Amino acid sequence: MLNKRNPKTLRELVETDVMLPSRIGKDPYTGSIFKQKYLTQQSMDASGNIIDSFGNPFAYDALQGDVKTTTKGYEAW
Repeated sequence: MLNKRNPKTLRELVETDVMLPSRIGKDPYTGSIFKQKYLTQQSMDASGNIIDSFGNPFAYDALQGDVKTTTKGYEAW
C-alpha cells in the first residue's frame, strides 16, 4: 500500500518517497526523518518497467495489489 491505497502502477513506487522516522535515543541518528524510495531505479529496464531478478518485467494488478513475475517457470514464485 502507498498512502493507504494500492499504487496505480509499479513505477509509482520508484517515483514516490516514503518518509520514515529514525531511531529513538541519544545518538546522531535520532530525532530526524529521512526519505527513501520504495523501489530503486536499478530495478528498472530501459523502457521504465520494473524488472525481476531475471531481467523480465513484472505483471501488476492494481485492483488487487498483486505483483507477479513474467519469467517463464517462475510465475507462481
